[in-house]
Amino acid sequence: MSSGKKCGIVGLPNVGKSTLFNFIMKKEIAEVANYPFCTIDPNISKTPVIDARLTQLAAEKKSQNVIYASLEIYDIAGLVKGASEGEGLGNKFLGNILEVDLIIHVVRLFEGDEEMQTGALDPLQDFQTIETELFLWDMKRVEDMLQKHKKNETETKLLKEILTCLESGKYPPKSHVPLITSKPVIVLGNGNNPLMVEKMKNFCEKKGLFFFNFDFHDNNEDNFDALVLQAYKTLNLISFFTCGPKEARAWTVKKNTTYKDAAAEIHNDIKNGFICAQVVS
Repeated sequence: MSSGKKCGIVGLPNVGKSTLFNFIMKKEIAEVANYPFCTIDPNISKTPVIDARLTQLAAEKKSQNVIYASLEIYDIAGLVKGASEGEGLGNKFLGNILEVDLIIHVVRLFEGDEEMQTGALDPLQDFQTIETELFLWDMKRVEDMLQKHKKNETETKLLKEILTCLESGKYPPKSHVPLITSKPVIVLGNGNNPLMVEKMKNFCEKKGLFFFNFDFHDNNEDNFDALVLQAYKTLNLISFFTCGPKEARAWTVKKNTTYKDAAAEIHNDIKNGFICAQVVS
């Protein structure tokens, strides 16, 4: 499938990333440990995008099997200050982030105890620590690209504009240049400290970032399903359904895809012989 569906979980060490990953996957895949860099290579798996519409259609059609849309989730190791310089295997981890389509940035909103957190609770500073490393890493990439494209005036102009944005702490405009900072971001707060939740919410609103919050230890599946659905929407993805007695299934396409192109997700023959789609209230 051509639609991008990869989400990367990032953040400082020990903020709950692997706990989140484990719950989303409904099985213990990632190692949860209270020390930095317990996750070196990203754990990758899929999670269903639970859609109540498909559930209802399956019930009406008495479908034997229900197949929801899915997202790939990458559990990327905790980043630290200096990651863009290679600290804590930073270059490897940042390279992993470049491979995903959406970033889920986890910040700690709980007081440290057995999680081995030190220092005062400051989610804004934690967020900015990671954000700074992403900007620095992208700046180096753009500077390298400038050296390679010296003779291409159009490309050089674009790269210089992007570099100016990054140097001023602004997210760059969308372009064909592969950058971490051009990816959509969901900021996910782990914890229910009211003061910190409000602080982080206001911060994200000013930056134009989507903020989502819950306590990972509550084990409330509705929270996790809502997060996955929000990630699906943030990636500009929608679903269409095929339903029958044997199977009810969600198919993923980009928003504003035509009916015929959507039909090709099932099979090109269906696109070529397309007659109609049924719209159900």
